[in-house]
Amino acid sequence: MQTQIPMPRTINDLVLDSLERRPNSSVVRYRKEKTWLDITGSELRERIRNLALALNKAGIKPGDRVAILAESCPDWAIADYAILMCGAVTVPIYPTQAVEQVGFILRDSAARILFISNQKQLKRVQSAIDSASGEAPRIIVFDEK
Repeated sequence: MQTQIPMPRTINDLVLDSLERRPNSSVVRYRKEKTWLDITGSELRERIRNLALALNKAGIKPGDRVAILAESCPDWAIADYAILMCGAVTVPIYPTQAVEQVGFILRDSAARILFISNQKQLKRVQSAIDSASGEAPRIIVFDEK
């Protein structure tokens, strides 16, 4: 008799269950500068969980908006899954989006937090962040370079 695996109810269920079945295997491989790095299933699961807990501690509640303005990278996916784990809404912003459009998206979404790829990107869109009506989003930079 074959054991039936329960169907995942959410995207996070699907991802976290998959990571749990591969705790010591490399599930993400990415290049940083000139070096290839791996993240195992257990490491990725822990990073998602830790960020979700940090978002919760920062006051992020179900339905809150959290923006991500970054190039494709492991941190983007980790942030996205952590946001979803909190029941919040991910507001993706293309890293090549015009500054005026970034400002519009931030104002329209009322994002409470903005994850951003690096200081260079932050400097490029700082005027859009500053012009946000109401409370400006808290900024979290993935890479300080």
